[in-house]
Amino acid sequence: MPLQLCPDPVITKLRQIFQANILRVPEERFQPLSAILRSGGNNRYWGSLSKMIEGDLLDTEDFVTHNRMADVSGKISRSAEIDVGLDILGGFLRGFQLPSATICAEFSGATTASFSFNNVQRKYIEPSDLDSLLVGLPLNSELGATRQIIAGEARLYVIDSIITSSDFSIHVNKENDTDFKLDVPAISKLVGEASADVSVQKTSETAIRFKGEKSLTFAFSCLYCEADRAGRITLKASSLPKNVFETRSLGYERTLLTEEAEMMEF
Repeated sequence: MPLQLCPDPVITKLRQIFQANILRVPEERFQPLSAILRSGGNNRYWGSLSKMIEGDLLDTEDFVTHNRMADVSGKISRSAEIDVGLDILGGFLRGFQLPSATICAEFSGATTASFSFNNVQRKYIEPSDLDSLLVGLPLNSELGATRQIIAGEARLYVIDSIITSSDFSIHVNKENDTDFKLDVPAISKLVGEASADVSVQKTSETAIRFKGEKSLTFAFSCLYCEADRAGRITLKASSLPKNVFETRSLGYERTLLTEEAEMMEF
C-alpha cells in the first residue's frame, strides 16, 4: 500500500524538480532502462527494457551520468508523527534486509521523528540519448506484457534516472519520556545479527545512522513511451512550455505515477 506524505522541502524537491517517484522500500533492482507497466490504474515493475525488445541495445553505460546530489544529501525532512515515522523507517529497514518490527520497537517513547539520506547520488540517461537508444527497436510481440502495450491496454514507462543512497538517519524530535535515549548497543546487536553489510552509528542522543555497503534506489523518474502497431517504441514528446524543467527543455516530459505525494511500493 502507498504511504501518504505531508508537504516537505525534501519531498517537494524530489517531486517538483526531478519529477521523482519515491519508493517506500529502497531497492537495488530499480535502474535506468527498467520498465514500469501501468494498467487499470496499477503500476507494475516489469524488469529491464532490454528483455522486452527485439534486437540488442547499445552499451548503455556509455550514456549513463553519475552526479552527487549535495542539495539532498544530509537534508533533514519535516517531523512526522511517530506512527508515520516508524512506517517510513520500517520500509527503509526492509530495503536493507533488516528486521523492521524489532528495530522500530526500540523507539518506544518517541512521539515525532524525521529522516535524512546521506551519500545521495543520481544516475541518469539524458532523454535525448534514451530516445536515440530506442529508435527503431520493436517490442517482442511474443510477450504478454508487450502485447498489452501494443494493444493500448497498458502504458510503458522507462526509468531514465534513479536517486540512490547507501545510508539514512532517523532523528527523534519529541519524546514522551524526557530521559528518552536510543539504545544504540541493542539496535547494533539486532542489525549485526541480521546483516554484516550494515553498520549503525549514533550521531546524537536522539539520532542514529544506518549505513549499508550498497547504494539502494529510493526514488526514480520515468518517461512515457508510445508504441505503434508494429511495436516500435518512441518517447512521448512533451506539449508543455520549454525550459520549465530540465527534461522538458529537451522536448520530453517525465511522469509522476501518483498525483499526491506518497511513497510507492511495488
